[in-house]
Amino acid sequence: MECEEHRIPCLREKNVLSEFQRDVLHAMNNSNPYDSPEIVTLVPRMQSDHPPRLCIVMFGFSLLLCFLRIPFLALAIMEESGGGMGYDPAFMITAIPGIATSSGIVVFGLAGNTLLLARIRWGIPLAVLLVLSTITSIGVEIWVTMLARSLPNYRGGVPHDVASVAVTLFRLILLGLYVSALNGFTTWSRHRSADLPR
Repeated sequence: MECEEHRIPCLREKNVLSEFQRDVLHAMNNSNPYDSPEIVTLVPRMQSDHPPRLCIVMFGFSLLLCFLRIPFLALAIMEESGGGMGYDPAFMITAIPGIATSSGIVVFGLAGNTLLLARIRWGIPLAVLLVLSTITSIGVEIWVTMLARSLPNYRGGVPHDVASVAVTLFRLILLGLYVSALNGFTTWSRHRSADLPR
């Protein structure tokens, strides 16, 4: 009898504890409070119905840069269609890759950023293509710089080299911020998939 008397309070404590655990799980996960704790998955909740502010800023800024690139792209295309009259013969090999990467930035940037600002998830793959086009464009610019330095009549000097490095670093920083914003939007849209248009 003594063992039974000590066992009853223990059972009551276990029942109270299990009820408390179920209440906590129900409050945190909004799931059935009587589910087994082993199969309950706690999913973090997004507090805002809007994407993070960094996403809005970077997508809008990227969209602006894509618009500003259009006149330079049009000029490059006209020069190339005219037989490359505006190009130094030593850099003709870089003309087509430069135009191709700029075209990718403009097309994917305008479409992707517009869709992302409208909270449409189809903008995500287009934004990824924009990132790849930008990386390729940076590679082409480095190629042009190295090609220019290899010329016997190169007169760029230290100021030109410093400017090239500064521009490349600036583009890489912007690209890193854009990738971070795109990752944030992807995470946000995954938790808001039911509310976003497809």
